[in-house]
Amino acid sequence: MKHIILLFSIALLIFSCGGESSSNKVNHAKEAAAATQEGKILWLDIEEIEERMKQEPKKVLVDGYTNWCGWCKRMDKATFAQPDIVKKVNEDFYAFKFNCERKDTINFKGEQFTFKKSGRKGYNTLAPIFLKGRLSYPTISFLDEELNLIDAYPGAKTADKFDGMLTYVNDNHYKAGNLQSFLASFKTDVPAVPLVPKRTAQKK
Repeated sequence: MKHIILLFSIALLIFSCGGESSSNKVNHAKEAAAATQEGKILWLDIEEIEERMKQEPKKVLVDGYTNWCGWCKRMDKATFAQPDIVKKVNEDFYAFKFNCERKDTINFKGEQFTFKKSGRKGYNTLAPIFLKGRLSYPTISFLDEELNLIDAYPGAKTADKFDGMLTYVNDNHYKAGNLQSFLASFKTDVPAVPLVPKRTAQKK
């Protein structure tokens, strides 16, 4: 009788753990789908991403920005608001919007990263890792399913180019060749919306 109770308890524990894992996956999918419906990327903190990665591994998109960065704001309004980009990011990636000058402590992969004063401002010590030592904004970085840095790409990107970057990383083309060569032959239906709106001609 004791053996039966023990076996039942083990089976219940396994079922419970499996159910929790499945539930977490469903919850993330629902959150991502809801964000897509609202036309928004589901931005998560890196600590939350690290937890979700345990249940459902995905590549990670990191948007390295600062509050004073004008080009970062233009990417927010154009590239990150483009419906096809929103859908692709929410379905295929975890997304981390990283203020590289944030002053709170970030816990990542068992280490603590803090704010470091530099010049008139400063940076969080995780920034040089994600941005490969170059504190240029915006910088788009990608992490693999084990939270290791794939690469970092400085500079603002239009939606059509960004679509190519997402495909390049998500489909593992980065393992076979460089980004520029891939983009040269990449075809996309995402419109090339300029980051700087065209000025309307003034009437004389």
